[in-house]
Amino acid sequence: MEMQAHSFTSKYNKKIHYYTYGNPSAKPILFVHGFPGTGKQGQMLLKGSIYEHDFFMIAMDRPGYGIAEHEPDFSLKKYAENADELMTRLGHQKFVVLSVSGGGPYAAAVSFFLGHRVQATLSINGIGPMELKKFPFLNQAQKKIYLMNKMLPRPALEFFVERLYNRNADRIDQILISDFEGFSPIDRKVLDDPEMGPFLFETFKFSIMKGPYGLLSDMRIYLEPWGFEIRDIKVPYYLYHGNADDVVHPIWSRFMKEELTDVRFKLYDGEGHYSLPYNFRDHFLRDIITDIM
Repeated sequence: MEMQAHSFTSKYNKKIHYYTYGNPSAKPILFVHGFPGTGKQGQMLLKGSIYEHDFFMIAMDRPGYGIAEHEPDFSLKKYAENADELMTRLGHQKFVVLSVSGGGPYAAAVSFFLGHRVQATLSINGIGPMELKKFPFLNQAQKKIYLMNKMLPRPALEFFVERLYNRNADRIDQILISDFEGFSPIDRKVLDDPEMGPFLFETFKFSIMKGPYGLLSDMRIYLEPWGFEIRDIKVPYYLYHGNADDVVHPIWSRFMKEELTDVRFKLYDGEGHYSLPYNFRDHFLRDIITDIM
């Protein structure tokens, strides 16, 4: 079973790039990638799973990632509108949303704006609204990003990040390898896997191949008001988090749990940011089969 790449032109006259994987006649899942990321990462949750033939995964690249055109005015609502248009084009009136990490806000937007179409939303190690009171739960790199976004005028921030990227463009491989070496032991087991490690490395590299524009877009959107209240999301929500996640603190899923009205929350002992979606993917897919399908 091979991943297929596709594109279409949206109602905003923007080219949307997306990928499909799995059984086209099976249950559709809209996969929402993390930060940084690409829709290709959805394979991590389906390829090789015992439920590989029970689902059809559809995943868009957000603007600025991979070969997707940068959109300076992109928003959570526009993401939901793109998802609405894509799933309609593919003939899926109802579907499940599955997000990882920094895809959390976008999954929430689809759940709110397209609640009549979303049967359930699953969030793995996801982030929530980036409020000041949650600052202590960010890691050191995230705190720097947060402060830069808050203190620098937007043009200055974009100039600084673009210049930093351009200076290091020929060292992307070394930088990514260094980042991989800095992960926790539980996540390193996944990243050292002879198949999964190179796969994740290549998807991260692909996501920033044309510049830091997807990163800049996400950084802006994460710090803006979402444009809706979490408590107004009416679809069933499943929150999964590893208590050893040192990339996205598990407190973020707890914050989401407090706001959602129809929610199931599970904390996995000893699991990290990458180990959880890899080691327990069959559990998450089984939840869809037993609870939703």
